Amino acid sequence: MSDRLIERIELLRGELIRNPAIAAFQFLQDTVAEGIGFFRVLATLVNGDFLQLVERFEYDSDGLCFGKYSFHWQRADGTLVCRWDNAPHHPELSTFPHHLHDLDEANILPHAPIDVFDVLSIIEQRLDNDQWKPSAE
Repeated sequence: MSDRLIERIELLRGELIRNPAIAAFQFLQDTVAEGIGFFRVLATLVNGDFLQLVERFEYDSDGLCFGKYSFHWQRADGTLVCRWDNAPHHPELSTFPHHLHDLDEANILPHAPIDVFDVLSIIEQRLDNDQWKPSAE
């Protein structure tokens, strides 16, 4: 089972290298212990924005299961672009505990569960479509 957990972390490492939206990245933590995988990554995007990726995951008989996750995208000046997370503090949302903070901590929207690969794909598409201008502007 731990081989699958290690493989997921290595797949992430490969995606961070391959993804054209990522200028640089650093794994602050990547661990596999007692059937649970965990990573914390800081990345710089090609437009100067920052991204923090945190995910706890494991495999059970149904496949990949996610514990806590938080994918935080912000401008170089610290302004929030968005954060996907599943902290259980918005029970009023239809997708509880999964949600999105969009452009402001107080702007909380329902969001389906999401994983790190989905987030990286979304960011790559947004930057590729020029939906987000460089932080320096």
